Amino acid sequence: MSAINESNEINEAGPKAGFLNSIKVKTKVFMGFAAILVVLAAVAGMGYSSLVTINHEMELYSHEIEESEAAASVESHFFELEIFVREFAATSNMEDAKKVREIAGKLRTEIADATKLFKNPEQLERLANISKDFEIYVKDFEKVVKLDVEFEKLIHEVLDPVGDLFIHNLDKML
Repeated sequence: MSAINESNEINEAGPKAGFLNSIKVKTKVFMGFAAILVVLAAVAGMGYSSLVTINHEMELYSHEIEESEAAASVESHFFELEIFVREFAATSNMEDAKKVREIAGKLRTEIADATKLFKNPEQLERLANISKDFEIYVKDFEKVVKLDVEFEKLIHEVLDPVGDLFIHNLDKML
């Protein structure tokens, strides 16, 4: 009975394994190459997808860097402007006022360029506020310059002559 069982098992396994046994060697080789090509195509597709994703992320990162550079440049030039404003306030040197106007022109251009660069609505709103506040600051500086010129004029044209006359009259009395 064991011989029959063994022969029955062989006969039962025969049809299952018969599929690969019935295929020609040439077909098996082609199927193997086809399987390798399918795997290679899948790997290549995944690689391409990763490259496209990385390229997109690098473009976003590059844009963020450009935005950061623009913001840093505006900030840096505003600090420079502020230094000359304070220097003018302390010394009334018109060269400092001239430098303030020059830097203000650069800042206007940088703020306009930054407005074109930024895409986030919140950041654009902040830039609009920055631009508005900057123009108020520059306008107020021009008022300070005008008042300083008027102040200097009053000192030289009114107070100095009156003071000189006062001292001259005192000298005559003594």
